Amino acid sequence: SYPKQDRSSEYINTSHARAYATARSVIAGNFYKNQAVPDKFITLTFKPTRKFKVSSLKECNARHALFIKKLQKRYGRINYFMVAELQKERNAIHYHVLCSIPFMDQKVLNHLWRYGFSTVRAARGTRGGIQYLTKYLAKSFENKEFVGQRRMFMSQGLARPQRASEVLAYCLKGALEDHHVRSIFSYRYDTKFYGTAEYSAYLVNEHYLKYLYKVAGVEMDKIALLN
Repeated sequence: SYPKQDRSSEYINTSHARAYATARSVIAGNFYKNQAVPDKFITLTFKPTRKFKVSSLKECNARHALFIKKLQKRYGRINYFMVAELQKERNAIHYHVLCSIPFMDQKVLNHLWRYGFSTVRAARGTRGGIQYLTKYLAKSFENKEFVGQRRMFMSQGLARPQRASEVLAYCLKGALEDHHVRSIFSYRYDTKFYGTAEYSAYLVNEHYLKYLYKVAGVEMDKIALLN
């Protein structure tokens, strides 16, 4: 019999790559739709307290969930994407939130978030937003304290990326290139057992996507979509 191979690191790298890809695609597909009313970047920190552990992701996530409820009560249904980070120098959780809300005064944010320091600013540019949030997502993967815990949250109802199988992706990519549809981002990464993997993301609406599949000669009932 062949010796059993330890593939845990491969699974972890694949999981992280999927998380990055999901974050990039969800941000690109749901935010920056109306630059007349730009989306907002909000940062939330915790000051020292004896009421709960500011280093506990579980306890801090509960406070963040209450904050989201307050936002929704004030502004109605909102889209948001959040990444948690552990500030090692303070040993405290720190949140980075991208959300679709209108103008927000700092005083309003201070009223909604009373656990510590907070900031709000306009977010402009899809690529910058992706880089900003995935940077902190990468940091969260480096923290062993976060293993097995959720460190990335998003609102319900967001448009999710559609991932095609390898053969379908090859056909679709040709149709995209023939129609001069540029990718939002593209990158390659090395895998231990499968060689070099390539990932490309394109932002197209559902109607145009069906047209591109037709051009690529792919029947819609044979498309494998994975969410």
